[in-house]
Amino acid sequence: MAHYLVEATYAPGAVGGMIAHPQDRREAIKPIVERMGGKVEAFYFVAGETAAVVIMELPDDVAATSFAMAVTASGAVRSFTSRALLTVEESMRAMGAAAQAEYRPPTTGTP
Repeated sequence: MAHYLVEATYAPGAVGGMIAHPQDRREAIKPIVERMGGKVEAFYFVAGETAAVVIMELPDDVAATSFAMAVTASGAVRSFTSRALLTVEESMRAMGAAAQAEYRPPTTGTP
């Protein structure tokens, strides 16, 4: 399963709703993520521009995109960003594959 880091900023109306009626937003997204075959590993509120950070496990990029679409379509968030996370072992496999890629950087001067 793939891991994702999600950063979201709530829309002003959503913040007002949480102030008027405090609620555990982790519990609100948990069943959605589970129906998509995933798991919420961590949920944090953040002081600053980003309002919430979530680390979740999902089967693939399609599930992650579906989650992003569902949350964004609700109108409750002003911004939503997700990034795939790699374990150390996965990143080491990526490094090994990169070493075999034989990429040649652009050169200066005449080609």
